[in-house]
Amino acid sequence: MFKQSKNQSEKAFKEIIEKRIVPMLTEYQPFNELMKYISCEEIQTSIDNIKKLIKEEKTQVLAVNNLHKEKAKIAPIVLYLSGQINSGNKSAEKEMDKIKERMLEINEEIEKKEIEIQEILVNKEKENIELLRKTLNESYDIINNDEKKLYPLLDEIEVMRKELEDKRILRDNLQGRINSTYSFIHGFMGGKETEKFDEHMLE
Repeated sequence: MFKQSKNQSEKAFKEIIEKRIVPMLTEYQPFNELMKYISCEEIQTSIDNIKKLIKEEKTQVLAVNNLHKEKAKIAPIVLYLSGQINSGNKSAEKEMDKIKERMLEINEEIEKKEIEIQEILVNKEKENIELLRKTLNESYDIINNDEKKLYPLLDEIEVMRKELEDKRILRDNLQGRINSTYSFIHGFMGGKETEKFDEHMLE
């Protein structure tokens, strides 16, 4: 990468990612446009890994949201049961114990899933950086290989362009000479006599 030594390339890469926010490449339009021209198994593996992590993240976030909704529904029940207990309703105490137990379970599940989400975010970021590294390497390989093909092609096109220009000049000269010569003959002999000569002289 960057036509430098491996250590220099790695240093340059780290400097790049430290200076800017790296977008999630799978959701970055210029990256997706580039992928139309790149076919690389390693890059595709990273893309698949990121998409899998994004799917897992969405699943966990949805689960956390549902748990918070459940907590919100339990809150008024707790208030109601507290009022019943204060009024001496013994059966409400058992119900309250169940509710408290479920509340603890919900809090534990939320905490667990939030930890899992953070782990997913870290892994997704690592995979995204690795995808960027692979993409830069592949991109420069493509540039280097394509330039080797492009420059000779440009030289060939320039030669063809020069040849075409020379032929255009020759065409204009020939056409001009024919027109001038025929104009002289036609002007000297007139139309009818020129036609007679054309029949015998023109090939």
